[in-house]
Amino acid sequence: MNDAERPPGALPAVAVVFGGPSAEHDVSIISGSAIAAALAGRGHPVSQLYVDLASEWWFLPPDHRRGDRPPDAYDDPASLGASGPLGAGDAAAVMARTTPRPIVFVALHGPYGEDGTVQAILEVAGLARSESGSLQEEVSALSTALTGPLPARLSPEGDDS
Repeated sequence: MNDAERPPGALPAVAVVFGGPSAEHDVSIISGSAIAAALAGRGHPVSQLYVDLASEWWFLPPDHRRGDRPPDAYDDPASLGASGPLGAGDAAAVMARTTPRPIVFVALHGPYGEDGTVQAILEVAGLARSESGSLQEEVSALSTALTGPLPARLSPEGDDS
């Protein structure tokens, strides 16, 4: 279901993705679960996907709320009732087949969530996401930047002064 198919006045479904294989894993759990709770509190249909330290994706139960659980409670996602694990592409494909199709809120911190990796996977699956930019855009910008001569400080023969 896209925006044109959503009933008038219905809020869009949102899938919040958090956790991830970075040093900021625990921060992402706290911020991502808070984002999910706030969106649900405003009436959005919300699903939550936890990404573990091994980059495996888990679908948390629809009624899941972190509450006062510490981030290390997510070390065993199955104990939280999560289903998985799935690879990122498979998880994106499941979301893409969901009705209504959610907008994905990427609450991953660190390289996995901020380097275009997850954004590219979501883009390939045809999923809208909350932030702008994608790997394709980043590669395009880098390619454009490298079409001219390298500044002397970056050239192997250049002077670093």
